[in-house]
Amino acid sequence: MNFDAAEPVTLHIEGQGGPNSGTGTFDAAVVADSNGEFVTGVISLSEGLYKLDADGAESPGAGKHKVFTVECPPTTPTTTTTTTTTRPVILPPTRFTG
Repeated sequence: MNFDAAEPVTLHIEGQGGPNSGTGTFDAAVVADSNGEFVTGVISLSEGLYKLDADGAESPGAGKHKVFTVECPPTTPTTTTTTTTTRPVILPPTRFTG
């Protein structure tokens, strides 16, 4: 995103775009590497349209913005087969006395 080397950057992601808006949010603070880039860990967001705001500490008010879509592949239901075997229960002879 072309920040200055070692520049602290504040990230904020939230849903954008009305009915297609994603419902997740994400906030983080990162530091740009020597190339002005940064990496976060895995971010989990539900499907939808989102906006990323990346504000650098050395350029307040001149942050960078990116709108993007999260699309998840359709899930395939898994089928579980359970086999039950019925066996007769044989009890030892019981003697009743009376």
